Amino acid sequence: MPRSEWPDLISAGLRDGQRGYVRRTELDAAQGTGLPPAEFAEWRKKAAARAAAGERTLVPVYELDGVTVIGTFVVGSA
Repeated sequence: MPRSEWPDLISAGLRDGQRGYVRRTELDAAQGTGLPPAEFAEWRKKAAARAAAGERTLVPVYELDGVTVIGTFVVGSA
């Protein structure tokens, strides 16, 4: 299924074991998805600098209503 057809809310787990949902658009932005190659290269440099500084990329995790924030998801974590 093409990424554009993914649902608006994607299931995600929190570190405390709770389950919630991240917005596809917020996850895409946090990962640089959909950027033109030149912009992605610049985004990747900035992301590498943030990672080297120990910064984490976080996106909000919502209840199924897509409004109520219940935590944050660490992008790129295992």
